[in-house]
Amino acid sequence: MTLVRKFFIAILLLFLSIQSAAAVQLKLGRKNVIVYTGESVEIPITIINDGDKEERFMLYLFPSFDPNIRVELQKYRFELGPGEEGSTVAVFTATECGEEVSKIFTFTVKSLTVEENQVMDSISVSIIRKYQVCIYDFRLDKQVVYPEDNVTIEVSLLNPSSTLSLPFSVITAVRKDGEIVQTFLDRIEAIEPKTRKTFSHTFSIKRYEEPGYYTVEVVLKDHLGRDITTKKTQFRVGVLNATENPSLLKIEKNVRYGLISQVVEIKVRNEGNVPTAPFTLTESIPLFIKPFFLPKVEPDSQEEKENRIVYSWYIEKIEPGEEVTITYEISVMGAVITLLAIGGLVAVAFLYVFSLRVVKRAKVKEGKIMVMLEVKNRTGKEVRNVIVRDFVPSIAKVVERFETLRPKLRKMRGGTELLWKIDVLRPKEERIITYYIKPRVEVKGKLKLPPAYLKIPVGKKEIKKVISKAIFVELK
Repeated sequence: MTLVRKFFIAILLLFLSIQSAAAVQLKLGRKNVIVYTGESVEIPITIINDGDKEERFMLYLFPSFDPNIRVELQKYRFELGPGEEGSTVAVFTATECGEEVSKIFTFTVKSLTVEENQVMDSISVSIIRKYQVCIYDFRLDKQVVYPEDNVTIEVSLLNPSSTLSLPFSVITAVRKDGEIVQTFLDRIEAIEPKTRKTFSHTFSIKRYEEPGYYTVEVVLKDHLGRDITTKKTQFRVGVLNATENPSLLKIEKNVRYGLISQVVEIKVRNEGNVPTAPFTLTESIPLFIKPFFLPKVEPDSQEEKENRIVYSWYIEKIEPGEEVTITYEISVMGAVITLLAIGGLVAVAFLYVFSLRVVKRAKVKEGKIMVMLEVKNRTGKEVRNVIVRDFVPSIAKVVERFETLRPKLRKMRGGTELLWKIDVLRPKEERIITYYIKPRVEVKGKLKLPPAYLKIPVGKKEIKKVISKAIFVELK
């Protein structure tokens, strides 16, 4: 009798002696198990205390780790009285890339108080592959990226079987909010037995790519187009905010010169990947050039400061990659022609314009904001067909309460326009126009109200003059 046979006989005798002496029973639901790759099988386990006193038992498993199959015990500690039984479940899960092997797993129940009180039993587990090929590894080289960067998607496939694989395909899809952004298709004729094949794809983040989480999904399909397995992971495209980073707000100013004029074009472009917050674009010119300032889009406000006049345009937002253009012309051509044609009329008209004034004030009254516009004619002549214009931002609404003239209301983008027409303003006459507004939501701090405008006709041409200043109302 060889030494090895003697050793196994000794182990068997010891095992039988332990079994016969044990005061505990171990019952396995099955002794032979077949598990398909990627699937799980549950085996019920029962432990019975055959002793005459309460004992604590521990359930052990050997081996506790195997590269081809995972075993999880739902419960491994038991406290049982005489004749009581406890139950648990062992879950055997064959890994997707597991080899077709058979493995013996041994369960041992051992008393924690009486060392010799223990019992063992075994289960034979066989793994059968459902498919020849599996996704062995799937990873991204970056988890956070920014526009004009790249993400490398690397996929490793394995043929753990002992035969050459059939043809198959791999579809790699990048999704944002469930919508496909880009897909990659790989058709593979075969993978040699016990061989791994790795390939990669590069997903380029566009300049204005929307920020947020993107899902990368890899689907392995067999030669008939049926899904074998699917893997997913994520990466995040970071935020580039031009409001927080002014270097992303590209401002380009071009000047074209003519004989007696110049055209100024200012382009503002959002190079970030989120819309900008509201902001104001300003442009300053010498005060004496003011009469020759001809904007293509009227500024929202103007202010005189240190012999210069500052014009401001309010820009609500600029979408990623979009551009806003502000154009104005400094030209004396119109002034020269007008002086030659209707010299006297122009002089009187400018006298009227520079002698008219509108002052805007506001105060909180009875839970509402009362806005007052004081229109004054400081000239010595009558002024006819005066148009007064004001604007209420969308954060507030106009209250149907007009103690003086009732305006014409018109809903516009960003708020409400109010227009009053005054047929005649006599020399030195003043008019006070009032209206009420109320914030749509609770506001604390200062509420900004834009300036009011005043228009008068001069011949066939309408001249518009911004006279009031923007005001702030303190809300508590």
